Amino acid sequence: MSHQSVLLVYTDVDPEHEEDFKRWYDEVHLPDLLTIEGFLAARRYKLSGPAPRNQDPPCRYLAVYELASDDTRALMKHLGEEVARLGERGMHPKMRVGSAATYVALGEPQRAAGA
Repeated sequence: MSHQSVLLVYTDVDPEHEEDFKRWYDEVHLPDLLTIEGFLAARRYKLSGPAPRNQDPPCRYLAVYELASDDTRALMKHLGEEVARLGERGMHPKMRVGSAATYVALGEPQRAAGA
């Protein structure tokens, strides 16, 4: 049985490129990424306050990608191939990736009563 997993990617961009970065992420990157087999959903977040002191480099953005399988090694290999195939569309030239990691789900999601 396959469990769902997630890919967490922390990124940042200089303020003068922020609007172009957000537009690229929403209009180019996410639609492209969601055509890749094994990627189910994606959502971006922006840091709600100052960056943690121990985060180096500090990243204001987090992307959470829901993956269809717990074979994250194969999915990440496939993602790398697809990003390379996409060329300039695959990565924003001003985006800095602070870190990225995959996590495999343990158990079923727990929900608050009434949620």
